[in-house]
Amino acid sequence: MRHLLLDQTVGSIPVRVVALYANAPRYLPSGSPRRDGLEGIASVDDAARAAVLFLRAFEQGGDTRDREAARDLLQFVVSMEQGDGEFLNFVDTIGRPNRTAASSVKGMSYWAARGIWALGEAQRVPVSDNEQERTALRTVLERAIARMRRDIEAGRLIGGSATATSEALLGLLAWQRA
Repeated sequence: MRHLLLDQTVGSIPVRVVALYANAPRYLPSGSPRRDGLEGIASVDDAARAAVLFLRAFEQGGDTRDREAARDLLQFVVSMEQGDGEFLNFVDTIGRPNRTAASSVKGMSYWAARGIWALGEAQRVPVSDNEQERTALRTVLERAIARMRRDIEAGRLIGGSATATSEALLGLLAWQRA
């Protein structure tokens, strides 16, 4: 997984992302193919799931590189939250968010659900000893939960999906266990 991590800047925030595509035989990162609508090179969706993976690896093995990878991936997730608990999903090669692709528009969808999951896990398995960094993650998580609550109270599943809703609930469980 580490060979797919890329340094990126979103806005002015240094982050780490997971390359969406890597071409055989060397599996070097590449952009999305035209058939996928040129979505971008990295997504919140994949970064959030990778952050969960790295947090679990850190929890089991104690390798601080896993903790750092999770922290840097979560900085990307945080940078894509739009101040109201909704997230964009994709960025291009220069870190510019894709605001127009259907799979990237601002909203409470699959990528937001997975962001909630990862941010919740980061409360249970702290990604930093720095209280300010942990507070910044918690603040975004709280906004996302408040936004998610509106859908749930209206009787809607996140992204119209039981899968996405379940993934967000995993984040809530992790946060509750923190």
